[in-house]
Amino acid sequence: MQMKVIKRNNNYTAVNLENLNLFRIDETEARILSLHEKGLSPSDIAQETGIPQDICEKTLEIFSTLPPGVQLVQESAGILDELLLMVAVDCNMACRYCYGDGGTYQRERTLMDTETAFKAVDTALSLGDIKVITLFGGEPLLNFEVIREVVLKYPDIVCGIISNGTIMTREIAQFLKEHKIPFTVSLDGPPEVHDAVRYYRDGKGTHARIMKTIKMLKEVDLPFAIEATFTKQALLHGYSARDVLDYLYEFTPTINFAAVAVVDDPDVRLTPEELIDFRTEVIDFTFDKIEKGEIINIFDITALITRIASPQRTMPQVFCPYHARRIAVFPNGDAYPCYLLSQDKYKYGNVFDPDFVEKFPRKTQEIIPHLCRDQLTYSPWFTPLLTHICVSTLVCEGDKFSLNKDVITAGPEVMEHLLYRMSRIRNWKPFFETLSHT
Repeated sequence: MQMKVIKRNNNYTAVNLENLNLFRIDETEARILSLHEKGLSPSDIAQETGIPQDICEKTLEIFSTLPPGVQLVQESAGILDELLLMVAVDCNMACRYCYGDGGTYQRERTLMDTETAFKAVDTALSLGDIKVITLFGGEPLLNFEVIREVVLKYPDIVCGIISNGTIMTREIAQFLKEHKIPFTVSLDGPPEVHDAVRYYRDGKGTHARIMKTIKMLKEVDLPFAIEATFTKQALLHGYSARDVLDYLYEFTPTINFAAVAVVDDPDVRLTPEELIDFRTEVIDFTFDKIEKGEIINIFDITALITRIASPQRTMPQVFCPYHARRIAVFPNGDAYPCYLLSQDKYKYGNVFDPDFVEKFPRKTQEIIPHLCRDQLTYSPWFTPLLTHICVSTLVCEGDKFSLNKDVITAGPEVMEHLLYRMSRIRNWKPFFETLSHT
């Protein structure tokens, strides 16, 4: 049985890494579990500690047994339920930390045409039960006409958009509202923080324009999420992660907040120590809201909490759950598990290939095993707890991968803090009730 025992503030917490059981424990239980973590049997633990063997055995039994009503759920691998359309391999901005080469992903700047969009959707529908179409880029609203056509042609599929928020019009906002399209807008914080890293190609900041977009969304009563990236620039301008979250929370409780990950610019990228501070502050912000009964949905944190605290616990196999469930299609029809995995070795083919549907199951069986967590050369103790491992945090080592050093350095401290905060919550019902309203 794999486990981790954590001591914080003279309190003990333990997590079973095989079934996600999380317990507040006393010092005696901590001694038993810590020694078992080192490989000792119940009889060996009893002999070393003087604790009766039957108590040792009972402690381990409770820790390894799922509570009533809780079940483990295996990840659905290779069953498509989402399509990601790269409707615009282009962008009108030049963000300082852009991981997509200015929205091009090292491709020619281009927009997807209607024929390719429809072909991609019809092909995906023939391969799985597509419930969501994510319209992405670059900046997807550069290609709003194709977005409109997709939404109108497939009214029974939820279409979501992630946008930089700079070219919203009232017509677009009204269309999104009318068709109940989930919308996410990028906003990195107050003006001085946002404009230091998110600007047009001429260097002009975009914060003021995004405020106009948010105003339009509120006027048409369209719920929206915010996607924010925390960089060194926020710290240089005197803003902590909590400061930025306080600002963003004024607009919406649904926030995807991440630290810049793949840029080497020292004026943007956080050090491992700063990364620990960032994630710890995000965790504390989330739990402070939970404890007050306030609505909060910080995507990664909420997902991890839900995975451990809910009655159904999914045990991940692939790095990212989207790798096994989603197909990403570029404007020329090329298809991959993810828009960040657009190398030839991960290519499913092209949706216009006559035999694409026929070959897809075989290609999936060839590609997905290379994107599973057993392909890590080194797997830290906290790896089984992660809801997803983005390929942007992986380092390729031949046919295998390793986590980048920042994740390995920051991960233990961050995860221990999260588990400790979780173990202090006695009643999860209010959390799930407030989450249902986001």
